Amino acid sequence: MRPFVFSLLLAIVAPALLWAEIPLGITGAEFSIGFVKQDSGAAAGSLGPIKNPGDDLDISLGFAAVNVALTQYHGVQGDAVLEETPDGAIGRLGAHLFMTPNSAQKYGIFGMLADVDGEAVTYGAAGVEGILALGTRTSIELRCGIGAASAAGLDFIFVGARVSHQILGGSTLIYAGYDLTEFDEIGFSAWAHDMVLGARVNLAGRGLSGFAEVSRSRLTGVDAAPDETVVRAGLTLSFGRIGGTSPLTGQFHTADPVSQLVRRGFF
Repeated sequence: MRPFVFSLLLAIVAPALLWAEIPLGITGAEFSIGFVKQDSGAAAGSLGPIKNPGDDLDISLGFAAVNVALTQYHGVQGDAVLEETPDGAIGRLGAHLFMTPNSAQKYGIFGMLADVDGEAVTYGAAGVEGILALGTRTSIELRCGIGAASAAGLDFIFVGARVSHQILGGSTLIYAGYDLTEFDEIGFSAWAHDMVLGARVNLAGRGLSGFAEVSRSRLTGVDAAPDETVVRAGLTLSFGRIGGTSPLTGQFHTADPVSQLVRRGFF
């Protein structure tokens, strides 16, 4: 799986890396690789059997993103994520069509499609989103949407927010996010909470940075389950104008409310 995962990510991001400095509409791109430390406690398998209940340290993570300018004020962001989980790898594609009317605002619509390796399940979501500057070094990202899965008759609605702030002269970006999702089916009814706290630090070399984050997920309501903690860390290589807290260059972060259900063995 891992050679395929990274080959696919390279295939997606390679054209952007080659064209990032050429005036063909691509304004920025980045590529990340890393590792994920999954929760092996009570949350693991809390919704059903999982394929790998062990405490692996080498679960892989890959991410790629590309920003393309369509006009002076409009653009498209595409992103892809592949992350192995205890119950199969999740491959996810995101697309964001946005407008930036000024340097303090960016808003648009998004779509997401994901598939779980080894399971007959595909799920997707769509909605609206925006990034607003709260100061010269701080921004907030807001989103809401609806989604559905091809298995278990699952559908959902969600809202989320993420605050980013630059410190240490802009060399370090810290962020905190929260997403709330409602699942209300005959066989499964719960509120899903996904919280994340992380940092991204510029390293030696142009466009190279390191990241680390901790996410906390929980299910409350009728089908409540134990809280889950996941740790991610890795390296990011950026090209062109992408990232940071400015709405002009900041990225949208594709929400995935179903991922914690996959990790818990729901499908």
